[in-house]
Amino acid sequence: MSFRPQVNDQLSINGVTYSIAEHPAAPGVPYGQAGRRAIVYQVAAEEDYRALKVFSRRFRTPALVLVAQNLTPYASLPGLQVCRREVLAPERNSLLLQQHPDLAYAMLMPWIEGPTWMEALVQKQVLTPEESLTLARSLAAILAQMEEQGLAHCDLSGPNVMLPPDGGVALVDVEEIYGPEFEQPEALPSGSSGYGHRTAGEGLWGPNADRFAGAVLLAEMLGWCDERVREAAWGEQYFAGGEVQQKGGRYHLLIEALREQWGESVTGLFEQSWRSDALKDCPAFEEWLAALPEGVGEATVIIETGETEINEEQVIVPEPDWKVVDEDSKSGGENAALESTAQSLYQALREQITQGNWKEAERLGQALEVLWPEYRDGKTLLEQARQGDEEDQRVEEEIRQCEAVVRSEEERLAEERKGLEEKRLALEEKLRALEEREEKLHQRDESLTETQQNLQEARRLLDAHNWQEARHQLEGLAAASNVPVVQTEIDAQGAKEAPPPRRIITSEWVKHLQEVRCLQHSPQDIKVNSVAFSPDGSLLASACTDKRIWLWRVESGDLLYTWEGHTDRVWHVDFSPIPVNEIKP
Repeated sequence: MSFRPQVNDQLSINGVTYSIAEHPAAPGVPYGQAGRRAIVYQVAAEEDYRALKVFSRRFRTPALVLVAQNLTPYASLPGLQVCRREVLAPERNSLLLQQHPDLAYAMLMPWIEGPTWMEALVQKQVLTPEESLTLARSLAAILAQMEEQGLAHCDLSGPNVMLPPDGGVALVDVEEIYGPEFEQPEALPSGSSGYGHRTAGEGLWGPNADRFAGAVLLAEMLGWCDERVREAAWGEQYFAGGEVQQKGGRYHLLIEALREQWGESVTGLFEQSWRSDALKDCPAFEEWLAALPEGVGEATVIIETGETEINEEQVIVPEPDWKVVDEDSKSGGENAALESTAQSLYQALREQITQGNWKEAERLGQALEVLWPEYRDGKTLLEQARQGDEEDQRVEEEIRQCEAVVRSEEERLAEERKGLEEKRLALEEKLRALEEREEKLHQRDESLTETQQNLQEARRLLDAHNWQEARHQLEGLAAASNVPVVQTEIDAQGAKEAPPPRRIITSEWVKHLQEVRCLQHSPQDIKVNSVAFSPDGSLLASACTDKRIWLWRVESGDLLYTWEGHTDRVWHVDFSPIPVNEIKP
């Protein structure tokens, strides 16, 4: 795209003058963000900062006017303020588009300050659990409201989620949003790398289009407060493109982090999305919003055991100190209710061990130990849970080591890809420069062709002695073409000083001129075969039968010079274009 503004360049849009803003980290460079379809520049009218989205030629279509009209009613929804936009259509901005044709159908909309979620991932920005929860709840609330309205973004990914400095999130790049009344685009979005469901290749367009990508984004945000997750991230997104919906090392690590920090309900929603065969099988965003706690530490796990409820977060868990006692010591009538509760915990503990959930099993075992220290069967199960956890940790350590090797190789490949991408961008820039140069050469060729035609016409007029028309032709050429002005002035001057039309001498004139005064001094037996006047009409040359050429001054009739040397009579004479003052007698 050839629109390349400079800092402080001014654009008049719908009666308001905006200036191109300067990048805060690069003085002298316009503040812009490049995407796959467009470049977004920050423009300002005093303190009113806006985003000017300039689309590349492929995506610059009149359909964007209808898209803007469809989006406007949803600009009041949280996180969708970019739906409030103005389109630079030719009907209202003809003068601006004549000056900058590449601004056709560009969009003016609110500027969302802050980094994207992708930038937070790349920079491995540290988040506290409170910050992670705030981002996740904000995104879940936005997506739940959109789902309630029958809307779907259709291209959810890290670059399209902004993190404003005042908290929460906002969505951008909403041109392909789905709505019940919206027209389906010719080319459907197919999801972004690291966020695309296994069915995304068929095209994303429908009310459930965001459910999988939204689940991945929510899991990334919730897990990002864990240092292990940050260190294991692939790059621009947590999962590499080929890992999506595969149970690899990154998946297991994220599941573990979610379970430890946010519990089974949130973890189960992500697992359900990850296993889904179709987008409709993923949980709705209302379910996410209901599962997410309103604050860190407010989530509690309630174990229902018949008539008794035990809040595990209220149990103080000391170091285990089991005492093996006789069976009779736990069968007293006064401890019957407590024993029943302990047995329920015991059964729950066995189920968790059977399923291999060692972390959860250890928590239940510690709760059981506090509730009934003498319950010796619980001690055996707790030891099994701890042994299983140690084995899991050993396996996970091996997995992490393998992942470190893979990550190192991926980083190397990423660097190579980055280098290739830089080369590609450099080649594209050279190609654009060559295309512009080719266009200029083409325009120059057209101009030269027109100039040559004008010059040929001027020469034709000069050959026809049409001096006045030739002069006008050359003066017009100097004003409208690339012909050097000095040369055309010389040509025009030559036209001004051109001699009058040459006199045509007929046989009757020859006979008459034999008797004129300028020829009276020639001998009577000499005949004149031809005469010619000089360009200025002051001289007359005669070709005679005496093998000589006679030169006369017309005004006085005096003989000025005779040329000899011909071996026979001279039949014809004419003047050379050499000026008279250069003739040497």
